[in-house]
Amino acid sequence: MNQADLNILLQEGEGTMLEYKENLPSSFARDLTAFANMLGGRILLGVRDDGSVVGINDSNALRARIQDFARNCDPPVRVLVEPVGQVVVVTVRESDGKPVQCREGFFWRQGAGTQKLSRNEIRDFFRSEGVIRFDLSLCPKFRYPQDFDREKYNAWLRLSGITGRLRTEDVLVNIEAAERSGGNLVFRNGRRPLFRQERPPLLQTKPTSPACWPKAPTRCMFSIEKILTGDRGRHRGCHALHRAEHAYRLAY
Repeated sequence: MNQADLNILLQEGEGTMLEYKENLPSSFARDLTAFANMLGGRILLGVRDDGSVVGINDSNALRARIQDFARNCDPPVRVLVEPVGQVVVVTVRESDGKPVQCREGFFWRQGAGTQKLSRNEIRDFFRSEGVIRFDLSLCPKFRYPQDFDREKYNAWLRLSGITGRLRTEDVLVNIEAAERSGGNLVFRNGRRPLFRQERPPLLQTKPTSPACWPKAPTRCMFSIEKILTGDRGRHRGCHALHRAEHAYRLAY
């Protein structure tokens, strides 16, 4: 990860796969298990909740403590620790041995927070995990940039609050909308409708005439803007992406 990638994450706002921490708290194992029980994620150490950088000293002692937290989870959690400027980025891998627990119990990510679950609750969650996994799985049928709608992306970018001279591909990867594979950009199923040029066939309930098509994106973007601008809380980046996706589904 480089400074440009970090800048995107700092503007993105906390979400299901991103957490900010000013320091390394004693409850850090809870966040590790929460991400490991989902699809992984990143924890930025040295960052306030509002995305401002306070910095943290990258030392062997800090790295040793992080690894201790990860090893003491059951089963152990795989992490990658890397410094970027004044921030230490901890990338948490999805666990192959779910459910994962720490000394305090079982945890998972719900929105931008870490929530504790009982064993029965977390097992019930994994029974329904297929729906979540489909949304976040890759969709090779979406061709980038052929199927990519630049106008939709620019509209989302304005609503999300992400600014600066940023490469489109870097933004899409860092907000977990797509990932790089074999030199290509591959989108995830749940994010594809937000940036696709034409209306997805999956959302069509009956054939429509071409005259009806212009109404769809207008209705969609109006709903997205209404929900985002009506929220007094943080609605940047990935958090905004989830809200926009929800608005898109409600619109249809």
